[in-house]
Amino acid sequence: MTGNHITLPDWYQLDIEIRGTPKSTMQSVFNLVDKLKSQNLIERWFYLYENTTVRLRFSSKHHKLLEQAVNTLTTKYNLIVSPNLLFQTYWEDAKDFPSLDMLEAFANVMFEVTALSKKKFKGVISYSNYTLVEKLSHCIFNNVFGTSTEGYFLLKRLGIKFNVEDNPEQTILDAEINIITLKPSNIQIPLISKSTK
Repeated sequence: MTGNHITLPDWYQLDIEIRGTPKSTMQSVFNLVDKLKSQNLIERWFYLYENTTVRLRFSSKHHKLLEQAVNTLTTKYNLIVSPNLLFQTYWEDAKDFPSLDMLEAFANVMFEVTALSKKKFKGVISYSNYTLVEKLSHCIFNNVFGTSTEGYFLLKRLGIKFNVEDNPEQTILDAEINIITLKPSNIQIPLISKSTK
């Protein structure tokens, strides 16, 4: 960790400008990645959309060779590297990723998600984007907090204020937590009569 940044060893990043359509840009990105893989220059990778750019992150043991290949192949595939994030070491803000273990886990998860997204883009597999995101987020909440907390988390992100005892770090493993199962009950709703006149 250096200053306010945390760096993931042997990972590199750069931004590619979205020109034309996002689809045509991603087709060129996938061509670039396939070529880098065929040359054994990257082991893992993932991407994220950042407004008008696509941020690429690569795991590689061949820093200089990778940088040279990226500079050559981006031109070949008509990709424009953004001057705002040229090829460099992959780092994150330390307040978002306070430990190397957390950053590495994030990169590994995003690698798997990217692999699925690429297969769907290429027509190799088909799935519901909504279902994928819902299942991943549900299981991450369940694993971290031990219970279903999606609703709570989303309300917090929307800026909803809870009582003063609100603790977003509390999990099911905290000593004072007891699990209470609520028994379902029927709600009696009075019938509404409608005039037939």
